[in-house]
Amino acid sequence: GNLNYIRDTTLDSELEETGRVIDREQRERYGGEAGIGFQIDQLSNIALDYTYTDTIYQSDQRVNRNVNRVALPYSRSFNDYLDTWSISPSYAQANTDNDITIDYYNLTLGWLHDFNDTLAMRNYVGYGYTLTKEDKETTPYNTWNANLSLIKNGEIFRFALGYRGYITLDSQGNLLEVDRLYFRLRKWLTERLGFLFYASTYASRPVEVFDQIDSWYYDLKPELRYQLTENHSLNLFYRFSSEEDRTGSSSDYRTRNVIELRFDFNFPDQ
Repeated sequence: GNLNYIRDTTLDSELEETGRVIDREQRERYGGEAGIGFQIDQLSNIALDYTYTDTIYQSDQRVNRNVNRVALPYSRSFNDYLDTWSISPSYAQANTDNDITIDYYNLTLGWLHDFNDTLAMRNYVGYGYTLTKEDKETTPYNTWNANLSLIKNGEIFRFALGYRGYITLDSQGNLLEVDRLYFRLRKWLTERLGFLFYASTYASRPVEVFDQIDSWYYDLKPELRYQLTENHSLNLFYRFSSEEDRTGSSSDYRTRNVIELRFDFNFPDQ
């Protein structure tokens, strides 16, 4: 298990979750995870996982929320561990401070395949049934979710290409469906100097409007990393992001440019 605390702004981790550009303000998130696993035999595993998150905004105009989630994943390996199939039923409940309760039932199937020692594929596809309860009214939604990725590892580089489709809550308490394509590249230029590049695009819409995308978001982030020590690094990156908001009568475009110098410290392994 683990505990975590994140204090950032709505233009940081929440932007990465929802793909929506909103006003900048402070956000705090508390969370924890716990679980227990059991190895049925040499090829099969089952586990019981629990996750809790509590999100609090600085502004009273935003909707605070807490989420409890329980999952029961089962997996089995085949073909000398080159293939792994999995199934994971889960249940989550979100409660907001404007008296909305969201119950989310989900069943996810997974297929993991290693082509060789350096190339792998990770595929998860699921069906979700969501119940939103507000003012004694209950509204059901049928949703799909997916997490598909292709990963290549080399001696001095690593890249990943993937797609994610999921539902999430934004800071207004709206339930969104998000489709996200992404590409990540990391390459070491020298023993200490590395180059990273990240690109992604998001399309989001309210769950009740399945065929109408109301927001497109694009994100580009090149980064240089200098490894000072095993646990210390200095990072310089530039980030360009652009959003097309289609919620009004005409499209509204917003762009953002950020240059940041960051010092990272990791606690050494015991």
